[in-house]
Amino acid sequence: TAPFKPEITAFHYDMYAGSMGALFSAKTREDAIRFFAATYLEMTEFLAPNFTHMFDRLLHNDAPLLLNCTAGKDRTGVASALILSVLGVPRETVIADYALSQKFVPPEYYASQGAGSRSASAALPSQQLAMMARMPEDVMRIIMGSDPEVIRQALDLFDEKAGGPIELVKSRYGVDQSAIDHLRATLLS
Repeated sequence: TAPFKPEITAFHYDMYAGSMGALFSAKTREDAIRFFAATYLEMTEFLAPNFTHMFDRLLHNDAPLLLNCTAGKDRTGVASALILSVLGVPRETVIADYALSQKFVPPEYYASQGAGSRSASAALPSQQLAMMARMPEDVMRIIMGSDPEVIRQALDLFDEKAGGPIELVKSRYGVDQSAIDHLRATLLS
C-alpha cells in the first residue's frame, strides 16, 4: 500500500469579528453563553469554506479526518455538532459530546496556561489578554470551557435561523439528502 500522506487544508478568516469580539465584554455567565452561541452561529457562515471542504472530504471517503482549532472546542465543536447531527445522532448526545472537552481539559487548564504563557501571548493580542485577565471567573469558565448550555443555545439558533443543523448543512455546504444518506451508510455501517 502507498504511504499515508496527510493533506492539510486551511482557509483564512477573522476569528474575532462579530460576536466573538463581543464575548470579551461579557459581564455574566449568561452573557457569555449567549455571545458564544451567537459566535457559533456566525462560524457556520465565516467557516463555510472549511465546513464545505470538510463535508466534501467525508463524502469522498477521505478518512480519517482530523479537525483542529486552538482549544479544540469551538470551531471543532461546531464542526463535530454538524457532523453528528447529519449522522442522526440525538441532540442530547451531541450536547454531551461537546461537553466532553470540558471534562477532559477543564477550564482551569486553559486559565493556568493564560496570560503569562508564550503560547497564549502568541495566539492572542495583548489587548485581549488584558481584557481576559479582568473578566469575572464565571465568564472565564464559559470562555475556557465547553459548557453544554453553549452548544444547546447554538443548536437552538441553528433551528431558529436555518431550520436546524441538517437544514443548515444542506443550504450552506452543498450537501443534499442523498449525500446525507451516503454519509450515514458509510460512517455508521
